[in-house]
Amino acid sequence: MSEDLKPFMREVIEFISLLRASEKERYEMQKKFITDTVKTLKDMSETIKNSSDYIRNSLEKMKEMLSTEIAQLKKESSLESLVNANKTLEESIEMIQRGVQIMEYRQALTGADNILDNIKSDITKISQLTKNISVVTNNVPKQEPINIPPVPVEEEKPAPEPVVEEELHVVKPSSIQEEVKHRDEEPAVKMTLEEKQAEAMRKIKEKEEESKKKKPQKFRVDF
Repeated sequence: MSEDLKPFMREVIEFISLLRASEKERYEMQKKFITDTVKTLKDMSETIKNSSDYIRNSLEKMKEMLSTEIAQLKKESSLESLVNANKTLEESIEMIQRGVQIMEYRQALTGADNILDNIKSDITKISQLTKNISVVTNNVPKQEPINIPPVPVEEEKPAPEPVVEEELHVVKPSSIQEEVKHRDEEPAVKMTLEEKQAEAMRKIKEKEEESKKKKPQKFRVDF
């Protein structure tokens, strides 16, 4: 080998050694990266597995809880519970109606009490008035009978007949009969007036007797 090629060969060998060293370093780096990646993936798989277990357990617990809640809701919303709720509602409505009836009955009783009080006050007023009337009637002095004087009856005088100088006055029998009849009717007229006076006196006496006999009327009220 010539002396000129030796430095070249030396450089080539050094370059190859450098390449090998760099390849070795790169290989180590790749190996380390791969090992780190594998480790990271293992950790991720473990975390995923743990998370999946946790999620599965959580889902199972949620399923159990939902099933229990659904069963409780079914139990609460069963037919028996609805019937019991209906009964309780009917009882509450009946109690409310009874309370309303009791209130109306109390209002009616208060109204009846007020009416009875008004009736009692009216009765006391009426009894007081009757007592006052009886006292007044008892205190009224007896009236003496009023003597009504007889009404004088004026006799109708016949109109004077015209006197004719030349003719003679002749008395007719019909005029004589009318005068006699008029005289006979006068006492009848006087009797009728006396009867009227007696009738008036009799009515006055009857009224006085009725006022004496009249007593205050008693009222009876049944409570």
